[in-house]
Amino acid sequence: MIKFFKRLFLFVSIPVVFLLGGYIYFDPFNVIYTYDNYDQTPVISSRDYISTEQYLKNKDKYHYNSFILGSSRTIAFKTADWKKYLSNDAIPYKFDASAESISGIGAKLKYMDKQKVEIKNALIILCRDWSFATRKNSVGHLFKKHPVISGRSWLDFHFAFLKAYLNPRFLLVFYNYKITGEYKDWMVYVIAKDRFAIDPVSNEMTEFDLDKRIEKDPRQHVKDLGGVFYDRPNEAKEDSISRIDQDYLETLKEMKSILEKQKTKYKIVAGPLYEQIKWNKKDKDILTKLFGENFYDYTGKNKFTNNEENYYENSHYRPVVGAVIFKEIYEGGNK
Repeated sequence: MIKFFKRLFLFVSIPVVFLLGGYIYFDPFNVIYTYDNYDQTPVISSRDYISTEQYLKNKDKYHYNSFILGSSRTIAFKTADWKKYLSNDAIPYKFDASAESISGIGAKLKYMDKQKVEIKNALIILCRDWSFATRKNSVGHLFKKHPVISGRSWLDFHFAFLKAYLNPRFLLVFYNYKITGEYKDWMVYVIAKDRFAIDPVSNEMTEFDLDKRIEKDPRQHVKDLGGVFYDRPNEAKEDSISRIDQDYLETLKEMKSILEKQKTKYKIVAGPLYEQIKWNKKDKDILTKLFGENFYDYTGKNKFTNNEENYYENSHYRPVVGAVIFKEIYEGGNK
């Protein structure tokens, strides 16, 4: 019986040792070791972690003083385009996170202010569907906040990634890709289909394969995605839910206090989502009253949302949109 249990223990423990060894060796999510470049793995990981790590690593070297904050939709707002409208001494950094909430944006501003970082310029991108969706540190590894920003333990942070790694589907996809080096459609949501680049200085993320394909034939790109670009109602609908409660209002006031104390030149943009749902009137009134002429609302039906070619898919609008918005909010024009 003792021999049986010894063999059973070896039978169970050996695969576990190999799996844990693979996690430590490959570091699939880029959260164990420090890297000069965070685009060397095709595994989809936490943008919040990468953004924060690159900032912490480089802040004393580059002395960033201008920040773009928001969700993955900040991909439409290129730091190079932004710099055209800023003073020569502006050093921009893309401090984004996947599905970023206003709580996350506020936490980053609060952290930088506490560290006495100069916030000379700020561009804050709001999303009707995400910005006021959650105020907690997500349990999902892709949306996990860096412990420096969240204040949560490193143990809690790393456990989320280890748990994601040990998911049978992730193991199947990851090691299949490792062995074959080929992307297959069933690897979606684990492996990035298209190559991307993350600038090690500005943290700018560029979908260069996808951008190249769209620029070659934007209409064909829309056709290739088929039903992704669903039909919208003829008349734009207003969000029926008011999402800015008292807690969120306090976060917004704290953000404004930091920006005003620092005498930051800032713009707050509600992005043009494909859905064409207008920002809730009550919430829009709150944002307009609080931030005045610094708040720009591009939700609903407009020249951007009416054109499917302005989108990567039905969630993310492209840099061609961001470039026009930059021009309008800094030089004037139709909102």
